[in-house]
Amino acid sequence: EINKKNCKVVYQGVPGAYSYAAMINFFGKDVDNFNVPTWRECMEAVKQGKADYAVLPIENSNAGIVADVYDLLQEYNNYIIAETYVKIEHLLLGLPGTDLENVTAVYSHPQGLMQCDRFLDTHKDWQRISQANTALAAKMIFQEHNKTHVPASFCNLVPLSPSPDEVDVQNGMTVLPVKSLPFTNVSTGHAAIPHHIG
Repeated sequence: EINKKNCKVVYQGVPGAYSYAAMINFFGKDVDNFNVPTWRECMEAVKQGKADYAVLPIENSNAGIVADVYDLLQEYNNYIIAETYVKIEHLLLGLPGTDLENVTAVYSHPQGLMQCDRFLDTHKDWQRISQANTALAAKMIFQEHNKTHVPASFCNLVPLSPSPDEVDVQNGMTVLPVKSLPFTNVSTGHAAIPHHIG
């Protein structure tokens, strides 16, 4: 059985990313944790004893398995000990005063862009720019302060009340008045991974 209270967990990304949400979902909000930029660094942290567990994506109900993570599992001789699921729901965010009519680019993780395809295809003039994860896309847009660029980001970044088009989001962003992005039925599986012992 996994001791969820007295462990240290590593995840790839930044707070607000899907792996962060999966970690909180499985281990709870008070878990001792830290983040790293890459999946390989997660594996290294477990190997070096800096973390007891890594939380990594292993599959997506829309895109299938995450082959790179399975390759790393074999390379590091690690194994999956538990699984949790995160519902994927993106929101189109923007700086206050952003007008959808003036948007020229949308930033997100490649999977996020793919999951938003049907919506983004209605805006063929928007450039699609890949980022390491959806939370990082939102952070970058805030720092860039360009009202013609928007992130399609993970919904856990946003408290959804009173209504999405009135909400101030972390980092001073607001939810743009897009009724629904048609991919909320997609889920992603994340696994807790310890180093193989013995």
